[in-house]
Amino acid sequence: MTRNDRRQLRAILLAGVGVRLAFLWWVTPLELWADEGQYVYQAVSWNHFGFYLGSPGWVWPPGYPAYLAPFLAAFGEAGIFAAKLGQVLLSGVVGGSIAWFAARLFSARAAKWAAAAWAVYLPLIGFTHYLWPETLFLAALLPALALFLRLVDGDARRPLRDALASGALIGVACLFKEAPLPLLAFLPAVLVAAGTRDTLRVRVGLAAVLVLAATAVLAPWSARTTSVYGRFAPSGATLGENMYQGWNAGYVNFDYAGAPAMTTVTESASFGRWFVEPPPDALQWSRSEAPNTLARNADNVARGKAFARAHPGFFVRSRIKKVADWFTPLNFFHRHHRLEVYSGSIASPWVRRALAFTSVAQTCVVLVAGLGGLFLGVANGRRRWTLLAYCATFLAGAAVVSMSRYRLPIEPLLIVLGAGWIAGRDGAPAPSPASRRLAWAAWAALGAAWLINLREILFIGGRGF
Repeated sequence: MTRNDRRQLRAILLAGVGVRLAFLWWVTPLELWADEGQYVYQAVSWNHFGFYLGSPGWVWPPGYPAYLAPFLAAFGEAGIFAAKLGQVLLSGVVGGSIAWFAARLFSARAAKWAAAAWAVYLPLIGFTHYLWPETLFLAALLPALALFLRLVDGDARRPLRDALASGALIGVACLFKEAPLPLLAFLPAVLVAAGTRDTLRVRVGLAAVLVLAATAVLAPWSARTTSVYGRFAPSGATLGENMYQGWNAGYVNFDYAGAPAMTTVTESASFGRWFVEPPPDALQWSRSEAPNTLARNADNVARGKAFARAHPGFFVRSRIKKVADWFTPLNFFHRHHRLEVYSGSIASPWVRRALAFTSVAQTCVVLVAGLGGLFLGVANGRRRWTLLAYCATFLAGAAVVSMSRYRLPIEPLLIVLGAGWIAGRDGAPAPSPASRRLAWAAWAALGAAWLINLREILFIGGRGF
């Protein structure tokens, strides 16, 4: 990459941060919505009582309340704006990581395309002015994946340092959301199996360092949860509540907030209703009333598994629907407009319609182009397995409960892959016939997911326009 390329990239990234600053100013004040109020409550309670209260329904990792707490302590109510300002600035790490991935996987031109796409990508912009942990989570996780990719490529100047830093950053990400925990199994397996110039013994050692570094970061919090609840939890413990929502007779999708989800499906498409309508004998199971949160979490997991075993046909049908929900072109930025959470000039009819429509269109382009880049752009098998392991980690959540927010961790990589596919890779050979078949299979699966949800998407999506 030339000096001019780097200068142009810096300008694009600064412009992206500037766009986010403009949106933050534009949408302020913004009322708290759903989980945002819980995060603020946890942070205020931490400041007032001196410890993390937690929740009776689940154990959230402490990272985001810990981030909010000092802002609220220092600035009071204005601390909410200060915390969002911090998110906007940290979003530059997300943009920089996207550019780095595109340059390494493809070319300098792809890096500029990817950075420009990130700069205006509304679903990611929205989370910089929401009080959800996604921006901070990605600011830790994407650099961790970048460091790991250097290990897999076998050209890290200081592989031990990169393994240590990658594992530590994955640990930090797990203090914001528990979803990356499977990476501590998947990524070491990819590294050990990678045919790099390092010996097998070295690769095993680096994999062990990565896992130990993440474990060291998580150990104090894990010790705390074990002490408080009498059960071990490495990060959060939300699986039981998610299984109550997702492995049950009632259909739930929080992209449809503001209207009963089952009513929405019923009114919009009989085809979609077939996937979520339980048999007459499949009664909704109730939440556990065990004595503490982790015990209730474990009991709810057991109840969800028992329900799935008792109704295997319905379970399979509903999992197909959950995967389709994960690939929906809807997003939380669109949802905020539909629910009229925004106020002022951004909520005026024509502005709202233009932004809501653009956010959905951007999501469609990123999904289609990202899948193309994954199979037609990334030629190196080790790199492809790394990206597949990363994507599979977050797609696995769709087997439990699903909505567009759970797809957000892979959208930066989809931007990278899509930009690389469009801009091309330096010295890239033509895709193999097998890669072409995989790409077409992936696009067919995406089309099937959209077809399953088509009338719902039109029914819900039209309300944002």
